[in-house]
Amino acid sequence: MGERLIEVSILNQKFLVRTDEDEDYVKEVVGYVNRKIEEIRNNASMVGTLQVALAAALDIADDYLKLKKEIGERSYRLLKKIEERV
Repeated sequence: MGERLIEVSILNQKFLVRTDEDEDYVKEVVGYVNRKIEEIRNNASMVGTLQVALAAALDIADDYLKLKKEIGERSYRLLKKIEERV
């Protein structure tokens, strides 16, 4: 699939994203970001757009790093089990 521009909206700001990903995937990513932003807005006293965006970015990075660590630990345990059987 070739690279193309897809219009997205985050924090009520529309902009174009250059990507070679499927449009449905890009919409899924944007939806995830927008849900995190709404979660922050609903649960925090932050009012500034930049504050909300940065808090959402930190929350998303936290999710990513926790999942990355969990996958690494599971992979390690799986490799150990495979080695024990060989």
